[in-house]
Amino acid sequence: MSNFTIASWKNRQALISMNIEEDNWPRRWALALGHGLATHVDLSYADLTGAVLTDIDLPGIWLLGADLTGSTFDSVTLCDATLADAILKDTVLEDVDLSNANLRGADLHHAALQNVNCTRADLTSADLTQALLSDVNFTHAALIDASLQGTTFPLTVFTGALLTGVDLLFAPDLPGVPRIPDLDRKILAALEDGGRLEMDTWHSCKTTHCRAGWAIHLAGTEGEKLERRYDPALAAALLYTASSPNLPIPDFFATKEDALEDMRARAEAGPH
Repeated sequence: MSNFTIASWKNRQALISMNIEEDNWPRRWALALGHGLATHVDLSYADLTGAVLTDIDLPGIWLLGADLTGSTFDSVTLCDATLADAILKDTVLEDVDLSNANLRGADLHHAALQNVNCTRADLTSADLTQALLSDVNFTHAALIDASLQGTTFPLTVFTGALLTGVDLLFAPDLPGVPRIPDLDRKILAALEDGGRLEMDTWHSCKTTHCRAGWAIHLAGTEGEKLERRYDPALAAALLYTASSPNLPIPDFFATKEDALEDMRARAEAGPH
């Protein structure tokens, strides 16, 4: 039996200190964190660098600002967890449940996520620069103002995700993404020519789309390919990034009035 301590990286104060008989390191981490969850220990700013966690359920655990650099998570449940401002650089997450988790401002630079459930997770202002997102589910997740620069995302789902202001530049070098000059001006021209804007559905027919749907429609065959490869929200976000790289991605879930006002403002401002 030996002592196992988890301390704060900010002041080195011990947050968990317990005697553990297990020699297996993943089990030691699991027992310590499981104890912390069961006893409601505040693990804010915990130093968990290099941690290895396998087959453990930690729903709702509080890891605000924790340093998990270089850690490995395999078959771990972290639904409803608080990981806001956590440092997850170079982490590996495989078969992890992060549904409804708070990852606002988290640093996931160069992280590798495979088969990770981020449904309804909050990743506002998170840094996913150069991350590998393979088979990640971002359905209805918030990625507002997040950075996905240089990120690759094979088989990743963004259905209903909030992508307003997300930085997709060079992600992944925008292959097959056409540039549509004056995109908002062209959407407005289509509306003046008899088209309709309905913000509650991507496409209703060939002449009725939401803002994202119009961007995809105006991109033609290439837009359809993007939509099939990813989903409407991400396809439109990529099209806006390619067409107006100096402007933030608009809110595809805004009201009709707000969407029209924003498109008119962009059109009046001219090419970007």
